[in-house]
Formats: sequence, C-alpha cells, structure tokens
Amino acid sequence: MKMQSRSVPLIGVVQDKICFSNAIDFLNLAHELECQWVELKYEAALDHQYGLRNEAGTKIKRLANLYGIGLSVHAPYNDGLNLGHPDRKVREKTREQMMACLEFCNIIGASYLTVHGGFYETEPNLLVGKKGRINNERISIRDLVPKSHLDELKERVLTQIDWLIGETKKLDLVVALENLHDFSNFKVRFPVTPSDFLVCKKVLGDKIQFVYDLGHGHSTLFHINEFVDKVGDDRIAGTHLHDNNQIDDEHLPVGQGTVDFRGFLTKYIQNGWKFPLNIEVKSYSDLIASIKSLRELYMETEKKVYEKRGGSY
Repeated sequence: MKMQSRSVPLIGVVQDKICFSNAIDFLNLAHELECQWVELKYEAALDHQYGLRNEAGTKIKRLANLYGIGLSVHAPYNDGLNLGHPDRKVREKTREQMMACLEFCNIIGASYLTVHGGFYETEPNLLVGKKGRINNERISIRDLVPKSHLDELKERVLTQIDWLIGETKKLDLVVALENLHDFSNFKVRFPVTPSDFLVCKKVLGDKIQFVYDLGHGHSTLFHINEFVDKVGDDRIAGTHLHDNNQIDDEHLPVGQGTVDFRGFLTKYIQNGWKFPLNIEVKSYSDLIASIKSLRELYMETEKKVYEKRGGSY
C-alpha cells in the first residue's frame, strides 16, 4: 500500500534556463508533476525569444491561477549582470535589467523576487577548499582577500538591494536575497554566510527576506538548520534544493550528495514551516529523480516525527 503524507508538502521547481527555456512549457510540466510552486528565470534573451513581458506573461498568470500554482521569479544574472560589480556602468546595466524583470513579475503576479547579491573577481588561490591549520575549517577565498575589499563589496550590494526594495514597494512584491555559494577560488561573493544575512537584516530591516539555497549553504560548513536558525525562519520566503558533495556547486539530484535533507525536513515538519521547497537542478531526469526522492523522504520523515510525538501515522 502506498504511504500517503498527512500534510501536502509545498514542493516546487525552479526553471533551468537551458534545459527548460520556455516558461509556459515549464509551468505546464510542473502542473503535470503535481508541483505547487514554480520559480521562473528572467533574462533579457528569454524575454526577447518568448515575449515574457507580452502575451507569454499574461498566459503564465492565467495558467498559474488555473493550476493553483504559486509563482516567484529569479532575477537576471547572465551577460555580466552583477549588483556588486566595482564598475558603476555594470551596476547601472544591471539596474536596467532588474526594472524589466520587475515588469515581468508584475505581469504574472509573482509573490517574491529571488535575487543574487554580488561579487568581484580576484586572482585564483589554490588554498581555497583546503583545511586551515588552526581550526581545521575549510579555507574560503573571503579569508584571503583584504577586509576592506569585502566591506566595499557589501556596501555596493546593500545599496543596490535597498534601491531594488524601493522599486518593488508599489508592486506588492517581496525581495528575497539568495545565499550564494563559497566554492569559488576567485569570486568573492556576498551574501554567503549567516553573519552576512545578519548584516543584511541590520541594514535593510524588515524590508528584506531571504531564499535559502541548501546546496550553496553546504559550502559554508554550517548545517542547514543552524543556518536557518541564525537567519530566522520567519525571514525565509523560499528555498532552492539541490545536492552536492561539499566540493563544488554541482546541483545534483536530491539525495545524491551529502546535504542533510532529512535533518532539514525533520525541522521543517516539526516547526510547521510553509515556505516552498523548490528543486533546482539542470536536467529533466534530475528533476524527476529529485521530486520522487523529496516526496519519499518527506513522507518517511513525517512518519518518524509523528511517531516520536507518540501519535499514529
């Protein structure tokens, strides 16, 4: 007999721009797979190809309403876009594309906008990823650059995010800042760690929410639950779920790496969290495998949580 979940997990999928470039087709696929949430990617090239801010956007909204699927949008980051770039012209170009993205969000009725912070590039350093001598923790590129450079990056990103939040007020749209990964040996990124997000909360206040990327968080050596505890579960708008072996941002199917999904789902169920569990992988087969794995793991974990409480499942 097939085990049924006591609650319906809010499982969603994130569009991959290469494998699933057509947003309408991807939305239809999500419906066929019985997903409750879809995060669409906005890029100028996709807008030009599919008319995202025209007929396609209107159709996406209609279909999402028909299917009962919640929508979020991932802000653009292709073509050198970067809110934290040292060059003012690059930041201005990024703002222009952000404004187009906000128009798309408004057309489809998105609930929140997932946005990357920013980065700058430095000389590659082969020490990154190795263990430090003092505390045996993984060495990050952020440990090897001048603090003043990292502080300048933070200031640029926070200034741009504050501007973006101001632009979304009239749209009833939440800005959700995604934690970036720290695997690179030449890209210095912000925000990455829980302490980075505490800085964001301090500067931006209640205006900012977050998208917690479990695969990216795995690069920091913070356990998933520790990360969420430090940031605050009330500030999580959504998630990106994919796996890796703590070496690179592999975007493996759920359960095929070393991310502790079971521990995360235990806390998700125990606390009654409702933010969407959005799978972000790079191929159709990985998407199918991840949905199957996540649903099975959710039901197994839910059963254990209820049994531990002394109830019947």
